[in-house]
Amino acid sequence: MGAEPIRFLSDHDIEGYVQLLWGTLASVGWLDLIHLELTTFREIGLPVNSDDREVWRFVQANGYILMRIMMETENRPEC
Repeated sequence: MGAEPIRFLSDHDIEGYVQLLWGTLASVGWLDLIHLELTTFREIGLPVNSDDREVWRFVQANGYILMRIMMETENRPEC
């Protein structure tokens, strides 16, 4: 039985960029060496307008690494 995949969740705002990165990883053979799994909000049923707290709780509860763009932290609530 193989190892569990390293699971990534792509933030809706950067899905296009993440798809480009994933394509690059595949083209150079990384996806043949390391079991990585990419998921989008749509695939897991999270609304694209989910707030940060909801997304963070989901990734923590389900073992995902969140791929997202850094945003200014000023005036943002703590998760």
